Amino acid sequence: MKRFRRLIFEWLTVLSLLMFLATILVCFRSYAVQDSILWQRSDARMAIRACTGYFVVDLNVSDWSGAGTGFRYTKQIQDPAAVVNAKSSLLVLSYGPRDTMSSWNRGGFFWMRWKGALGNSIAVAVIPGWVLIIATALLPLGGWMIRRYRLRTLLRNRGSNLCVNCEYDLRATPDRCPECGTIPDRLKV
Repeated sequence: MKRFRRLIFEWLTVLSLLMFLATILVCFRSYAVQDSILWQRSDARMAIRACTGYFVVDLNVSDWSGAGTGFRYTKQIQDPAAVVNAKSSLLVLSYGPRDTMSSWNRGGFFWMRWKGALGNSIAVAVIPGWVLIIATALLPLGGWMIRRYRLRTLLRNRGSNLCVNCEYDLRATPDRCPECGTIPDRLKV
């Protein structure tokens, strides 16, 4: 079971490393080209766009039954005002007396949500690209540090009387670890 967990952790680390590299690529590319991924169903539409170092997420829960469904990718020339336009996109809506609007804007992060009386809802989030780069770098960095620690511990324990797997004291039982059952490398044929 321990080996299975380690394997899962290593795969997640590799996946996170690939996401880290892709995030860096898309973030730097966003200064020249605006990449967009659109996902649409009959009841909701979601778009993720890379705009001048920011990622903009739009979610629109409405009746989209007249439009097509599925995924779509688009590439456009970068508009320098794309982030400002995303932040002000909900301000042009006409509000009814029972509609609600909430927003939050701090440190480069932005969130705005409009909820209509009939159940329609539109939300816009703007996230700085550096935040996603750091977030996707944490797991590979943690995996590298854990691997380095394990290697250092393994090399330190090889010359001592400690089990290389669980660091149990093997002075009383040098042939096999009573804790985890590992046979020391010096006894393996």
